[in-house]
Amino acid sequence: MEKKKDAFWGKKLFAIATLAGLAACATPVPVNKEVGALNFDYVALGKSKPTGKSIAIVSPQFVAAEVGAVQARPALRLSPYQQLMVGQTSYFYAQTVFQSSYQQRLNDAMANSIQEIISRKGFTTKGPYTTFDDIPFGDKKTIYLTAVPTLKVYFDQKPAQSSCKGIVCTEQGEFTVTGELVYKMIEPLTGQALMTKRINLSDFAISKNYIKDTQVRPDSSLLEKMIDKATAPDQLRDNTDRVMTEALNEFFKKAMAKIDAFVSTEELMSFNGDVENLKGLKRF
Repeated sequence: MEKKKDAFWGKKLFAIATLAGLAACATPVPVNKEVGALNFDYVALGKSKPTGKSIAIVSPQFVAAEVGAVQARPALRLSPYQQLMVGQTSYFYAQTVFQSSYQQRLNDAMANSIQEIISRKGFTTKGPYTTFDDIPFGDKKTIYLTAVPTLKVYFDQKPAQSSCKGIVCTEQGEFTVTGELVYKMIEPLTGQALMTKRINLSDFAISKNYIKDTQVRPDSSLLEKMIDKATAPDQLRDNTDRVMTEALNEFFKKAMAKIDAFVSTEELMSFNGDVENLKGLKRF
């Protein structure tokens, strides 16, 4: 009788231990997420004498990138068991992350810095306005020119390796930040563009390596779950936030320095006669 009781409790303890083991397998592995800090500060160069002219600033308009066209995914080399994981992996798409999490902050920072650059060139500034149409008609009568920039920022991403081991899939790769700014100066009353410049922002050689681990839990046997638990790492790796912010900080400073060098007080003042003629042609 005692032996039967011992056998019964032994089976029950085994069942409890099995359930506990399965529960432990389902416990998320902590992620060591390396977090960066954005630093969109730029000090404009020089200081020119006041010109007595005002320039309105329109916030940069971003041209969206075709994510699928610029980012291909490599095929995963997996065992039949690991193939169960593929649909659950969370790939890192640098372009998508930029557009959802960083683009607006870059937009605001560039608009403010362009405003400071033009102010240092001797012009008073108005704005920044969200679009050209947001400038009040009354202001258009007195504003000398309107700066209307269009910005392209692309992340050329090259995943070098993607593989799974146990319950962890790892993606490693590299991305390069490229871009272009189309910089227009428009007479605001008529909408006539007096200057259009294309500023290449792709020659900064800004490249970053990234690594991202993702935990997956495919349907598998008890033995496979036990093996996964035994081989699971203490923590997952994810440096994508840090390298994204580092790349954007570098891109911002180099882009603003290049824009600063392109903006010339003398060139902008050379349009004075054209601006007066255009405003004179406009009937109120």
